[in-house]
Amino acid sequence: MPSLRLVWWLVALGVLLAVGAYARQARSLPRVTDLAIDHEGPLPDGRALYVHCQGCHGVTGLGIPGFSPPLRGSPVVLGDPVALARLVIHGTISRQPWPQPMPGLGQRLTEREISTLLSWLRTTWGHDAGPVSPAQVAEGRPWSPPR
Repeated sequence: MPSLRLVWWLVALGVLLAVGAYARQARSLPRVTDLAIDHEGPLPDGRALYVHCQGCHGVTGLGIPGFSPPLRGSPVVLGDPVALARLVIHGTISRQPWPQPMPGLGQRLTEREISTLLSWLRTTWGHDAGPVSPAQVAEGRPWSPPR
């Protein structure tokens, strides 16, 4: 049986490795202070708006196993743009295999911002789905039960 001191050293090493990996990823992220959005002026790019998603879906869009789904190669991201907008606006309840519910961003982001974010998701990481228009996002705003 390992000694308590060895266990603590292994835990400390694991924490240091995790912090180092996070720090390497965080260098390429936009700072929250860079995201001041002037609703009358131009929008930031979709990557800057992705700050609302990366806490659960990860910096690289690969998700967190057992917690949140990947966005890379996701049939939801690459599928119906109105259904995707509805999901982002209203969120979801938790269900297997993803126990973490997705919060809705409809009160936090405008149609233009959601359109910009979703268009970026559908064209980054090797995706080649078409952009999402603000009109498609507006179509997803009224709540309707999932199909």
